[in-house]
Amino acid sequence: MPAAPLPTNESQRLLALLNCRILDSEPERSFDQITAFAARLAAAPIALISLVDESRQWFKSRVGLGATQTHRDDAFCAYTILSDEPLVILDASTDPRTRDNPLVLGGPKIRFYAGIPLRLSGGEAVGTLCVIDTAPREVVPDQLLSDIEMLAAQAVALLQLRLETSRADAANEALQGALSKIEVKNDELTRLVYTASHDLKSPIVTITGYMNYMLQDLRAGRDEELEVYANRVLCAADRMQKNIDDVLQVSRVGLAKFEPEMLDLRSMIGEVVGRHQGRIENQHVTIEIALEAPDVWCDRGHLTQTLDNLIVNALNYGCTGDAPKLTIRSEIDAKVGVCIAVDDNGVGIEARHLNRIFSLFERVSSGNGGTGVGLAIVRRVAEYYGGNAWAESEPGHGSSFRVTLPSGPTELEGVLVTGDS
Repeated sequence: MPAAPLPTNESQRLLALLNCRILDSEPERSFDQITAFAARLAAAPIALISLVDESRQWFKSRVGLGATQTHRDDAFCAYTILSDEPLVILDASTDPRTRDNPLVLGGPKIRFYAGIPLRLSGGEAVGTLCVIDTAPREVVPDQLLSDIEMLAAQAVALLQLRLETSRADAANEALQGALSKIEVKNDELTRLVYTASHDLKSPIVTITGYMNYMLQDLRAGRDEELEVYANRVLCAADRMQKNIDDVLQVSRVGLAKFEPEMLDLRSMIGEVVGRHQGRIENQHVTIEIALEAPDVWCDRGHLTQTLDNLIVNALNYGCTGDAPKLTIRSEIDAKVGVCIAVDDNGVGIEARHLNRIFSLFERVSSGNGGTGVGLAIVRRVAEYYGGNAWAESEPGHGSSFRVTLPSGPTELEGVLVTGDS
């Protein structure tokens, strides 16, 4: 028996069948009643509700047959789903389409077959209701076919109900996911407002205080401390600017244009390290670069921001010893593509903080300022490209901050991009 050709809407048909969430499910009385009645109407030993999957036909309900499925190439029903009309074969042993079929030559030795396509509201024929006999027949009364078609309509109604329920469940899951994201965003907004008000209040108090001192000294004709006061005002203003920049960085997270491309990692690292060369020299930090994977697929702004946040974080917290050292390296990651690591030889981080430090506005130490934004942005960018960001550390033995990014073009699923509003 030659295998039946595929329906013209095969992809759509398979998707509809999958969305019914019925394959390999447990027997159900509502379907079993249909096959039992069909077998009785047709006086046939076998009746099936057959669902035609990609490579098999699986029987949701069966009467008179022990097998739960057969290969699609052997399925009479694979022919039935090609048409809107019933498929009737009076003697399968003489029909050229079926006479060489193993189900005809061997058990269950099919001779008579009558199948009705089960077509959903979208036009997808996902299976059949069929009756089978081991003896050939000379004719099939129109009334019998009409009765079986009515039973098939009941089966379609049950399948359609499964499909609509599945769609409703999927919509509800999507809604719950959206609500969860909204809750997270609301929580982040609340924390953003709190952080902004708290972190901006301190330098404002400092500026106000020293400005009052300056006014008092000016009125009294004293100028000895004016330069000291002015420098402290400038430091407070710088701290305020940094806090504002961090808050704005979070506020700009959202939909924006991005242009992922193949980027030379060594060049990008050199560019970012160059931005902090003065600080690196002042802190006497040794930089070592070791790249096993030389290229990444990423938006230039995203990669710059990621590397900058990782390096600044290391300079802030991981380069505090007598001989501070940073190793920036890359290696092949089997799952995503490239793993970039920034290792330091600092004091390390306790295990209980390793995941928390990647949350928005979380800081293990407040000694170096900032709002706890950098590592959160690193993780979000990584997740946008299908990767991840994490830290490995042991107190007293330094830390390794890692991020995975693709090594070539990939299908982007995230919606998180950073950039100007």
